[in-house]
Amino acid sequence: NKNKIYDACKKACVYDLIMKYPNGFKTNIQDLTQKEKYLVSLARLLLMNSEILVLYEFPSYLTQKDEKNVMKVLQSFKNKKTVLIFSANDSVKNIVDISYEIKKGVLKKS
Repeated sequence: NKNKIYDACKKACVYDLIMKYPNGFKTNIQDLTQKEKYLVSLARLLLMNSEILVLYEFPSYLTQKDEKNVMKVLQSFKNKKTVLIFSANDSVKNIVDISYEIKKGVLKKS
């Protein structure tokens, strides 16, 4: 459903970026920037029916604004899906129910 795809892309803040390309949604994924590819993958998460989502670290090419948007999307999954985030970014702790740290090989609830 195109409307669901467009809506997911808008929530992931990638819709306008895609529409700047001459071919819009027919643009080859290889022509997108790393940031745009990451945000497209986030939009795909919004469309998936998976009950468990696993994410690893925010890429360094995301701006603080991008990170806030990603966290907003992740918060939208609260009480709907299980989201596992592996990150050294302490700001992620603000959106999770349970946080664990690994220090010197020991896993501790933080």
